[in-house]
Amino acid sequence: QARAYSRAHAAAGKNGVPRHDRDVRLEPLAKAVNGEIPVIIRANTVGQIRAALNFADEMQLQRVVLLGAQDAWRIADEIKRRKIPVIVNGV
Repeated sequence: QARAYSRAHAAAGKNGVPRHDRDVRLEPLAKAVNGEIPVIIRANTVGQIRAALNFADEMQLQRVVLLGAQDAWRIADEIKRRKIPVIVNGV
């Protein structure tokens, strides 16, 4: 929905496309799916981290940051290969 909102908003006023109202709920999400701002996902276990990475792939998110990531060391190679920043807490 955010991706569609972003496309519609970008096309507004071009070639007779009507202007669209702003949607304050979708604007930040549109920025996230367009890669303008990062999406921070809290994930601690390997399963949660893998689910977060799969979600990022499915949603085609360009900028993802893992938060917590207690077990990130177990799959550090994959995280490093994908160049995903990690914010570790509770050390």
